[in-house]
Amino acid sequence: MISFYSNIHTKPKAAVEEIEALYEALKWAKTQHPNEDDFIMLGDFNASCSYASDNEIEELTISGDEFLWIVPNDADTNQSDKTECAYDRMVTTEGTKSDYGENWGVLTVDDKRVSDHHVVWAEFYSTK
Repeated sequence: MISFYSNIHTKPKAAVEEIEALYEALKWAKTQHPNEDDFIMLGDFNASCSYASDNEIEELTISGDEFLWIVPNDADTNQSDKTECAYDRMVTTEGTKSDYGENWGVLTVDDKRVSDHHVVWAEFYSTK
């Protein structure tokens, strides 16, 4: 089984619009790989705090029942001491839900020379 992923870094002021566009990118990917059902969308969605409210996130097409948002709205994925925001996200399609190992986390990185974000990770089964 092959999984496909899409990595995104949205513009903060256009975060909700650009996250919504992931659904169109997913539809295109499915036309390119019609026999595949494992897709993961991940990256710096800027999907939190002043850029995207919880309500705006819940209204997105990729927030429907056929998707799993692994990183919740209350996670802190950036190094800022001034905010606790879940900018970085990982969203799977229905086919990938069963491969998710129910374990995820944020690895704290306190060196902004590497990134101003922490490392977000999740476990997936490769054979299930």
